[in-house]
Amino acid sequence: MIKRILEDSQSMRLAVIMAFALLILSAMLYSPSLPADFILDANTVIKKNPIIKQPALYGRIFTDNFFSAYKEPMARSFYYYRPIPVLTFVDDYQMWHLKPFGYRLINILLHAFNSWLVFLLVFGLFRRKELAAVSGIIFCLLPIHESVINDITTRCDLHQAYFSLLALVSWRLHL
Repeated sequence: MIKRILEDSQSMRLAVIMAFALLILSAMLYSPSLPADFILDANTVIKKNPIIKQPALYGRIFTDNFFSAYKEPMARSFYYYRPIPVLTFVDDYQMWHLKPFGYRLINILLHAFNSWLVFLLVFGLFRRKELAAVSGIIFCLLPIHESVINDITTRCDLHQAYFSLLALVSWRLHL
């Protein structure tokens, strides 16, 4: 798929270099948050949520509210249907249990990958390596992403960016 955008070996080499550079940049920017504990809604959505911990309850991922672990009726009245982030929390729980380090690490990796997709999209549209590299770096550095990456429960925003960017890159491939 990517070969159709990156037609020559020099472009392919740049894409690999950019992938590593954006990964390192994301890690440098957000690694200070890795040792932090669960914050805000993560205490309920992850720490106190039996759905991500018990395989017998996995089916409820597709029927329950994102905030179903909250006991307060007011909080439960906000119906957020977010099965994809909850599925990823199941995987995170299998790997990291209740260690927030791993959950944030996954967010950092998703952000680095989204930044790389921005690079691919801009390169595919304009065929200018410098513009694509700067676009990917600026996207990676934007301070507005900080709350999405550090607050684990906002992973749905990272997924939204991922699927949107992937759709745009795929669209560019079929022009």
